[in-house]
Amino acid sequence: MNTRLPKPSLFFQAGRSKPWGVRIRVKGKYVPSYFATEKERDQKAAEMTKEIAAEERPITPEQRSWIRVVQSAARASGVSEVNISAWLFAALSDRGKADATRASAGVEPVSPSLVEARKAWLAQMERRNLRPRTLINYVRFTGFFVEEIGLQNVGDLERREIIQWITNRYTSETSRSTVRNHIVPFLNWCAEQGWLSRDIFARLKWQKIHSDEKAVEWATPEMVSRLLAAADDDIRPALALGAFAGIRPDECQRIRWEDIRFASRQIAIPGTVAKKRKARLLYELSDVLWLWLDRVPKEKRNGKVFAKSARCWRRQFAGAAKEAGIIPWPQDALRKGFATHGAVLKGQDWAKNIMGHVDVRLLDAVYRGAVDGATAQRYFELTPGVVLEKTE
Repeated sequence: MNTRLPKPSLFFQAGRSKPWGVRIRVKGKYVPSYFATEKERDQKAAEMTKEIAAEERPITPEQRSWIRVVQSAARASGVSEVNISAWLFAALSDRGKADATRASAGVEPVSPSLVEARKAWLAQMERRNLRPRTLINYVRFTGFFVEEIGLQNVGDLERREIIQWITNRYTSETSRSTVRNHIVPFLNWCAEQGWLSRDIFARLKWQKIHSDEKAVEWATPEMVSRLLAAADDDIRPALALGAFAGIRPDECQRIRWEDIRFASRQIAIPGTVAKKRKARLLYELSDVLWLWLDRVPKEKRNGKVFAKSARCWRRQFAGAAKEAGIIPWPQDALRKGFATHGAVLKGQDWAKNIMGHVDVRLLDAVYRGAVDGATAQRYFELTPGVVLEKTE
């Protein structure tokens, strides 16, 4: 792709004594600067560009990535360093954003390497205050994509190659959909920079591999009783929140004792804790939950309910499941156990609201199993000290 570097409109010719000028944007206003020769003007612009590159002036990662792209393309086209620096300085002073600068100056978009584009995109994502797990997944999946796609530049991407990479690397439809949802935001950002057409990645589809639907695996009363009995003291209250209030594992690791209202028997899930940052209030919770929480001395009810790291959570959870004789522990079984038994005991609408769903269809499709009323009642009678024997 060829790159044109026209003389920016910010360069102008003025009076006879100092005919060469450049307009520089300072605090929202254009301030003209005059020079006796074109060379002096370009050299001054080059010096200012070096200051920007050295981060003596504020500059975003997107602008820095774009500067490198334009420099590489211009050098390959034989443009002198002075002219490159002069043009970049005028462009950045004028707009402050790479995409707006290209459009205003008439520069054809330049395709950077996938590595550089990903680095700039991740820098932007870090400033969006995403959940750590979300950011880790973006880093992970886009890293796989950039390393394994076999292409150097963003502009070389083709729809067929993206689909082929997804289908060859992942065999299950769930994994394919997951990786698509994590690389498409990166590709969409590249399209916003003018490096890629949205037709390349819009509505990515492939021939699906049909498989039989797996039955919902939820925690039974026997499983919950043995897990809570085997758990360490520091993780047991958080596990009780998952089993009897349907709180997600990640939320159990973020919730604080101040969010648990013992007087009104309610639990507030603030935006800082909730999965989608949307606050909700848990009400009409079972008495058995409060019996488990009351076991924690009042002087220890400060800070996070589970005060250790995510790694400690996984290790302690796995250790409790192993000691309880439940290996492997079904994925998200505590939350599914709450949904399954709670929907029977108090109704679908109540279970949906407590779990933070907007529709009961998700509850039925993903979380809810089939139990009778007696089993549901037994689930919410698992008081401390009750350990049910394993049933076949």
